[in-house]
Amino acid sequence: MAARLTNQSVKGVAADIAHGTMKGYRQHRYRGVPLCEDCRQACRDDANTRAANKPASNRRAQAWNGGMVGESASTVRILAVPAPCSIPGCGTAAADPWPEGWEMATVDGAERQYCRPWCATYAQALADVRAIDRTEAA
Repeated sequence: MAARLTNQSVKGVAADIAHGTMKGYRQHRYRGVPLCEDCRQACRDDANTRAANKPASNRRAQAWNGGMVGESASTVRILAVPAPCSIPGCGTAAADPWPEGWEMATVDGAERQYCRPWCATYAQALADVRAIDRTEAA
């Protein structure tokens, strides 16, 4: 038999609450009635049960990521490490004048010429990585 619909609201009504259960906790919250200790404890128990059932790897990842979980929303693309540039003269000591359209960059304290901005950026990044003191990182 279907429940009868009435125009009476349960807001503020403390009667007929399933105390000591999550359902009772939700009823307290929905109705705006102060929580009883039994329903408060049921909510704590439920939260502890859910936390205990969570895989440990997720908790470690969450701690490492500052509370964030799930897949990254980053649009970073991972590219293959390129081979050395095949254009003759790219990465050599800067000559005066260097070819038109080429970039000049200072890498490891020396001015060098590169065939395109990408090569100059890559060379600088590679020099920065090589300069990392590996003994400090360990």
